[in-house]
Amino acid sequence: MSWVFILVVIAALAFLFSKNISAFFYQRMDKKNPSPFSSSNFQIAQRFELKKDYDRAITAYTHLIEEFPDFEAAYISVAEIYKKRKEYDKAVSWLGKLYERNHSPDTLYLICEMYMAQGNDQKAEEILNNHYDELNEFQPIIDSYLKVRRNQDREAYTHLKILAGSEDVKDYIRLKAKRVLGYL
Repeated sequence: MSWVFILVVIAALAFLFSKNISAFFYQRMDKKNPSPFSSSNFQIAQRFELKKDYDRAITAYTHLIEEFPDFEAAYISVAEIYKKRKEYDKAVSWLGKLYERNHSPDTLYLICEMYMAQGNDQKAEEILNNHYDELNEFQPIIDSYLKVRRNQDREAYTHLKILAGSEDVKDYIRLKAKRVLGYL
């Protein structure tokens, strides 16, 4: 009976010790390389967004941005919420903050896309003209959108449809073309 008791005590100590060691390393790892995806603010923001409680989602994303200022997905999520609410100026403002941080052509394109969603062709064209080289990869989408809006250009519309449906086009270009078709 004493052997059984000793084995049970050893097993219990081993379990407790292994659990404490795992927790210790997990906490150290978490502090060395914190992830915005593991942040409670990210999880809370996503829950509120799914429930369409956009005010609270924006608040949670804002806290997440304070915690992780370079977390691009949070800025984009806030902008998308404002887009859903048709508050395009606020969406552009958040994307502008992100562009100041990352100077990414993708972010610049998203700003341009917000103007397309708003129907503000003049601002979309202004961004394209001011950042033509930077928006090189997205020029066909923006140019086609503007041609359709200005001239009801059937060829440009067809070009957008091809970009949106072609398997030969990069996935993110295809997605962006599909979104732009929705603004026409």
